Amino acid sequence: MMGQGPQRSIDEAPDLPLGEQDLPLGEQDLPLGEQDLPLGENERTVAFLLALRTQGVRDRAVLRAMELVPRERFAPNRFADLARTDVSVPLPCGQTMTQPTTVAALLATLEV
Repeated sequence: MMGQGPQRSIDEAPDLPLGEQDLPLGEQDLPLGEQDLPLGENERTVAFLLALRTQGVRDRAVLRAMELVPRERFAPNRFADLARTDVSVPLPCGQTMTQPTTVAALLATLEV
């Protein structure tokens, strides 16, 4: 993690509706996983969380859980890079890992 600033968590983000934030235009405007430049771990996490917020996920506890749980550890090695993108990841035996926005919406509804 050379040259990267300090890690920030979703808990440090302002609690404003997405439209009222002063976000610069850039990679976060692209669908997650379609950025042209390779991202470091911090940048991938920030892009992942911004994509979830863009999709309507607002619950801080859910965003924090999505930030901390290493989804790539639950995906087969060949699909680990897809774990923090908003797609269902193939698993063995015809199963899939549910896409993150669906998981976040379910968790928010359950108020966990």
